Amino acid sequence: MKGYINKIAPASLVLALALLLSGCKNTEDVGVYVQACLDYRYQKSAEKYCELTGISLSEAEEDSAELLEKSVSRARELNFSSDEKYTGFADACRKILKKADYQVGETQKKKAEKSSYLVNVTYHPLNVEETIGMEYDSALETESIPSDGETLYLGDVMTEVLDNTLETMEYGEAESMEICVKEQNGRLTIEEDELGRLDEALFGITEVQDAD
Repeated sequence: MKGYINKIAPASLVLALALLLSGCKNTEDVGVYVQACLDYRYQKSAEKYCELTGISLSEAEEDSAELLEKSVSRARELNFSSDEKYTGFADACRKILKKADYQVGETQKKKAEKSSYLVNVTYHPLNVEETIGMEYDSALETESIPSDGETLYLGDVMTEVLDNTLETMEYGEAESMEICVKEQNGRLTIEEDELGRLDEALFGITEVQDAD
């Protein structure tokens, strides 16, 4: 039982942000567009993103909520004792996203590609997986393995761990990376793979395949 628990725990922490970002009509300030996209992606603010892309605030908020649900839905396999507990887990994940620490810097044309830009992003990584993994393993040491016919609500354990560690997670030293922004048909766009690299860098989380 313990081996199975340890395998599925990391996968439940993956914030798979498969968000299709709308293109920006204004190509004059690429950095502003990147800042707006990141603020929207990490659920800090959607207002500037809506202004640049032309979508409504209600649409942006709905898309953001659907994104979060899709991202954390894999955690349902951990079992929650109630819908309220699952909602608590989703809320904790939202708080992790908001802890993203980044600053958009200089923009430059990408060499040999006239319609592409490189935008420098400085960030402080937050090692979510390592921090939570240690606390989760420790919490499981105090959990008794249920007898046949009973359920071990691992989702409840995970939610409690998240709540207890959100304020104690420590940021690492500042690092930086470049995000590629492309101009297509007069609109700026960022490919999902580019943002995925930043997700991994910010939170120290990569998708874990179950081992045999």
